[in-house]
Amino acid sequence: MKIRTLKLLAILFLYTSFSISAPPAPPPPGLPPPPGSPINSEISKLIVSGFLLGIFFIWKRKNNKVIIKN
Repeated sequence: MKIRTLKLLAILFLYTSFSISAPPAPPPPGLPPPPGSPINSEISKLIVSGFLLGIFFIWKRKNNKVIIKN
C-alpha cells in the first residue's frame, strides 16, 4: 500500500508540475494581411496600357504584309 501511494503521489506531482510550467496556448490567427495594391486605384493605367498594346499589334499586323511578286 505504501508503494502504491508513493507512485500515485509521484504521478500527481509530475502531472501538476508539467501542467503548471507549460506555456499558455498561442493566440488564434488573425486576419490575413491586405493585398499589395487594389486594382481600383490603377484601373486607368491598365486601360491605357491595354489600348496602347492593341494599337501596337494592329500597327504591326498592317506593316508586316508580304508582297509576292511573280
